[in-house]
Amino acid sequence: MAENNLDYLCAKHGQDIKEGEETIIQKALGVLQEDGLFAFVVFLESKAGSTDNEVVGSMLAKTAELLNEVGLTSDAKEENIRAAILDITKEIDCMFLAKDLVERMLIYARYHAKALAGKK
Repeated sequence: MAENNLDYLCAKHGQDIKEGEETIIQKALGVLQEDGLFAFVVFLESKAGSTDNEVVGSMLAKTAELLNEVGLTSDAKEENIRAAILDITKEIDCMFLAKDLVERMLIYARYHAKALAGKK
């Protein structure tokens, strides 16, 4: 693992998620919490082409970057995140760690979006 402070990495990637509707971040977080990592990725991919496309793409890209940075994946990108998630789910400990990290990242993203919306 390249960095010891996982919370810092979640905050860093969370606040880098493209500014947009807090609602789509909340929906993605709900899918992740209720249905898991793979459902989260499929949900985001299903939103491609919607009005939230930039935020969705940013969430996928930041998820890949976070998982690469902590060493759970090595070459995940927005384009191949589904396959990377499938590889992670082969080991239950890695799957739970990845889920917790992505969840934390989305929580930070949601609060960041709330803070930005409050300044407008």
